[in-house]
Amino acid sequence: MFQLIKNSITKRSFQSFSLFLSVAISIAVLFTLMSVSQGVADGMEKSWRRLGADMMVVPESAGDMLKDADLLLTGAPAPLYITDDIIEKIEGINGVNRVTAQFYGQTLSEPCCSTDGATRIIGFDPTTDWVVAPWLVDEIGGPLEDDQIIIGSEVSGFESGSGYIRGKEFRVAGVLEPSGSNLDYSLLINIDVLREMVGKSDDFAIYERMFGPSESLVSAVLIEVEEGMENAVSSNLSSLRDVRVVKTAGVLDGVRDQMNIVFAVTAATGALMAIAAVFQIFSRFWTMTWDRRAELGLYRAVGASEGDLKLLLLGEAALFTGGGAVTGAVFGYAMEKTLVSFMLKNAAFPFVSPSFGRHMVYGLALTAVSLLVGLIAVLAPLSQTAKIDPAAAMQKHDID
Repeated sequence: MFQLIKNSITKRSFQSFSLFLSVAISIAVLFTLMSVSQGVADGMEKSWRRLGADMMVVPESAGDMLKDADLLLTGAPAPLYITDDIIEKIEGINGVNRVTAQFYGQTLSEPCCSTDGATRIIGFDPTTDWVVAPWLVDEIGGPLEDDQIIIGSEVSGFESGSGYIRGKEFRVAGVLEPSGSNLDYSLLINIDVLREMVGKSDDFAIYERMFGPSESLVSAVLIEVEEGMENAVSSNLSSLRDVRVVKTAGVLDGVRDQMNIVFAVTAATGALMAIAAVFQIFSRFWTMTWDRRAELGLYRAVGASEGDLKLLLLGEAALFTGGGAVTGAVFGYAMEKTLVSFMLKNAAFPFVSPSFGRHMVYGLALTAVSLLVGLIAVLAPLSQTAKIDPAAAMQKHDID
């Protein structure tokens, strides 16, 4: 039977290939859409929970270097500094619940550092922090020691459990799970340790002349706001000099809107391709009995039963739809990685790649749907196989 199916397909190689390719491409697009949309949804959820602050105040110059989404969602190691007297001013604003400061440093692509490429180091204040500290307790069971670091899930160069940052050795206390935010590309360290380390580096001299000693500088102030006071606090923050206010909710909503547009276009494209593939499958099998009555009549004439003919048609349908779906899922997985890599290079958005198990569920679900479509498409031709009369076909010269 397999040989009969093979011969039937190879005799119509162009039609067979076009149908197989149509199914594979439509499944690949749908698989990619499902995986990317789920990855963004997971990233948005985790970023919302892990950003932990309603607003972030950064130096005004940050707007010239990075977009708001970059500040929140990437590990861009930009030099952002403002004097720490801004903290007291923010704490005095009505509606501000609590405030904590962070100091950004960066590793360098030099022998002094273990990371592969420039990476942001986030120095946090353990005495006021409520954003980072809770997960550190979960990760390492206590406060972070001065010679310890927590690394993000995308940071490399510390596989041995320790490494060097600006010539100082640090032990890896833990690795954060993927969050889809800047933490995936960052190192976490005590703010005082980082300030001292950065202040001693030659490359910080220019910033010290501009802003002052590192011990008196911060890069960002994270703010928790009383419910209902967001607009009032934002207005008061905007009146402060030399600062830029980044609203967490606004940035994430903007990213979500952009992603929804991308997904809508992709979904429309995938839907059209899937519809075209379904029509092609139905067309192929709907006309199969009539177009191939001579071939099927010959099989009956040499002893093939009605069940054999049905098995032949079912085999072809399964090969086109099932095989095309499996091939499409494999290519869809590759397309997802390529698409996400391209998108992340051109825009900042949170993304947590679905697990291998979830990818398998998507592939199996799409394959099952594709097989179901093939089965439905072949039902009509199956019902016509009993009507094929080999003698009548010969009399009409349908069999040469």
